[in-house]
Amino acid sequence: MLVESKVEELASRFQETHRNPDPYRFLIDADGDLFSPSHSCKVISTINTDHMVGQLEKAAFVAVSQWVREESRGAIVWVSPPYPGLYPVSKVIISEIEYIDGVKRLFNRAIVLDINEKECLQLGRQLTQYSEDQPFLVNSEDLRATPIVLDTTDYTWLSILKNIGVDTGQIEAVETGQDIISKKTALAQAEMIFSMDERERPVEISKRMGDKPESCPPGSASGKTAFQIFSENSLTYTGSVIKDPDFCKSCPVCGKEINTVVRSGQSCPKCGAKKECG
Repeated sequence: MLVESKVEELASRFQETHRNPDPYRFLIDADGDLFSPSHSCKVISTINTDHMVGQLEKAAFVAVSQWVREESRGAIVWVSPPYPGLYPVSKVIISEIEYIDGVKRLFNRAIVLDINEKECLQLGRQLTQYSEDQPFLVNSEDLRATPIVLDTTDYTWLSILKNIGVDTGQIEAVETGQDIISKKTALAQAEMIFSMDERERPVEISKRMGDKPESCPPGSASGKTAFQIFSENSLTYTGSVIKDPDFCKSCPVCGKEINTVVRSGQSCPKCGAKKECG
């Protein structure tokens, strides 16, 4: 894993254990798929479906991806209830379509909630009342596999979460912009830690961790479920600036917008022109 990815992951752990919302972005590539520049691949290609949870979550991930591909605006919520061995606590990811310098991206906020499986299902059912299609959620499996598209015609997603009683402290942090400030602080702390000698890092990490449990254990990016991948693969560790030097907003040959990484020797996904140099 690249140092930048490790910095991002550690900063997110700081956010979670202090129960601060964790803001991050995804890139959308030329095919309309969610793309991780830090791993130079489509996010879906890294998802593990060896067990039931992974299969349910992949279905949800595909639904989120389809929504992003088809819509030009809006918000969608993905709720993950606790699951033994994978998720000790509940987690909600709220995603919004946004445009930066004309480039379509997905702005996400991950919010960890200290509620049990039954309470999590009830939260999902409340969210469906503000949904465009109002999916019927029978159990936690339905909830895990069903992202909820919010109808934001009359309400913002923030007001919806506030109306149904989601952790008011975390909602206020988003309203005031404190989540962005705390994430920048967490990133600065994580960068400092990774500049230190490896033997000194554990003590510094322990000092900055909060007293709340994490949503899932840290580890390598391989073998993870769709929800774990989705909540960890941010656009870049800064959350706003694409740092990969091979990222191309548009093809220099055909001029079409591609918004993806093209390495030397690879071709433009629109016209097939090969990139001859770095």
